[in-house]
Amino acid sequence: MDRERLMYDLRNCAWIEGHLMPEEEQHARHTVMDICEPGNIDRVEAMIALACAEAQALIGPLPEAWPIELHEYVLCRVLADWLSIAWPSAAPKWTLKAAEALSSLTGHGAAFTRRLPPM
Repeated sequence: MDRERLMYDLRNCAWIEGHLMPEEEQHARHTVMDICEPGNIDRVEAMIALACAEAQALIGPLPEAWPIELHEYVLCRVLADWLSIAWPSAAPKWTLKAAEALSSLTGHGAAFTRRLPPM
């Protein structure tokens, strides 16, 4: 995982999301944009770990050099979680983007069932 690139992309997407918010929502805007600041980073790190575990459960061991679909999935999954707290009306689009990235990563449609090995 390229942690620095992931953090850069998280900050960038959160900044854009905050910049698009109405002017009268200054407090919420700062909360959205401060995704990787001290105090908030703990939640972000936990969500990165969860997203990686979810992806690993579907595709097996994660490669050291992440494909773009995995990076996109983790990015969108973390943003969806953060925005569900900081600006709930923006979270659904990131949840959808995460689902699309995961679907692309697994090569399956939105509904995916992992086959169990025969006993």
